[in-house]
Amino acid sequence: MQMRNVAESKHNKARFDADKGNVASNVISSINSLKHVEGGVLGEFMNMDNNHGDSVYPDIIYKLTRMHVSPAKAKKCWNDIISHYQKLCKVLDRNVGIHVAVSDYFSNIKSMLKHPVLIEEGELVHREESAYRDGLTGLFNRRYFNQEMPREVERFRRFGIPFSLLMLDLDHFKRFNDKYGHQAGDTALRVVADVILQSARVYDKAVRYGGEEFAVILPQACRTEASVAAERIRVSVEEQSILHEGRNLGSITVSVGIATFPIDALEVIGLVRRADQALYVAKRRRNAVVAYCDYNRRMPRHPPEHSLPV
Repeated sequence: MQMRNVAESKHNKARFDADKGNVASNVISSINSLKHVEGGVLGEFMNMDNNHGDSVYPDIIYKLTRMHVSPAKAKKCWNDIISHYQKLCKVLDRNVGIHVAVSDYFSNIKSMLKHPVLIEEGELVHREESAYRDGLTGLFNRRYFNQEMPREVERFRRFGIPFSLLMLDLDHFKRFNDKYGHQAGDTALRVVADVILQSARVYDKAVRYGGEEFAVILPQACRTEASVAAERIRVSVEEQSILHEGRNLGSITVSVGIATFPIDALEVIGLVRRADQALYVAKRRRNAVVAYCDYNRRMPRHPPEHSLPV
């Protein structure tokens, strides 16, 4: 029972970490809405790592400045900012807001912001999302993938919960393009992207990796769970018709390779390579799901009609 409670605690922390931006937003909003700043009212916003982990400080600093700072440095800066904020409020006899304190601190005290620019957060988020989205499918792009994978590794190191990576490739896509044209090919890519989104969990990250290749990052998913998710996507894609300019072009299929951290690799490059190797084996069969494992394994984990390990 005790081991189960520890596992559940780690799981809950990891779920929080995946959505830690809400904590940063709540902290910022709470400070800006304070009626009175004097006294020890700001104590709850210091030493927050006791409840939320040390990653809360870099997240707050990033949300306010878009600067990436280490947890130790971010905590030091944040506590200094809180003190500076309190002094500014006392001098001006009003709540100046945390943004003013942060701007003054990093511009005039730490000199880490040389040329700060004011921009509405909604507009900033829109621009950032555009930079991390694929224009054709609306999925995340390769740039986002390269940024997010190291974060998943860091979450594993912090909470000890594995994650998996799916690499997907459309089968015979060149043949489809040659037969129906590139615009129909674009339609097929959008259809597959929609199926992936509908099949994925809320906190999964679907990516257009490049060309007709996709990737799905599965937080908190072991190899078995990843295999179930991959098979669900494979079946859903096969069952989905491609409708283009009033014509039903039939369906297209995908092959899927799976790799799981840390049992298949201990760093990002290795995990991507292992997923690619599994995808290569799946492509030889077409319309298949293959999970990576040791090449020297003689006995497969699954019967032939299911996912075959490499």
